[in-house]
Amino acid sequence: MIRPVPRPMQELLAIAAILIGCRTPIAPPPSNTARAAPLPVVESTSGTVTFEPEAIRRELLGIARQGKLLDGARRSMARGELASARAVLDDHAGELARGPLVDEVLDLYIELAVRSGDRARAWLLARRFFARYPQSPLLPHVRGMAAVL
Repeated sequence: MIRPVPRPMQELLAIAAILIGCRTPIAPPPSNTARAAPLPVVESTSGTVTFEPEAIRRELLGIARQGKLLDGARRSMARGELASARAVLDDHAGELARGPLVDEVLDLYIELAVRSGDRARAWLLARRFFARYPQSPLLPHVRGMAAVL
């Protein structure tokens, strides 16, 4: 049986497992802990849950790849190359929409709309952001952009 682990604990243990290069046994979370989608784990016969380092490595590489794509789009925007930034986001839209950085993707689309002067699209995307990601650390940035619309 696979037991989910809270996301912050998953991330810390995943990094630790990769750094030490082996499986890291952990105790199951308390039953009252909020549940998040678990990273790939295997339960041993002793009842401990163990992370699979290869699966964790693949997930972290995916996050790193998405981060690089978003950084590339940000650099293009900083140079004023809005079409290039949009092309990066559009070319990888499927991958980025399924990733853990999806709120950052929407933030960049909002910024592109604002910089392009498409106020209606920027406002529509900002409203979508507010509805989908009310706890995002990017919320102040999106609110700031929405304030100038």
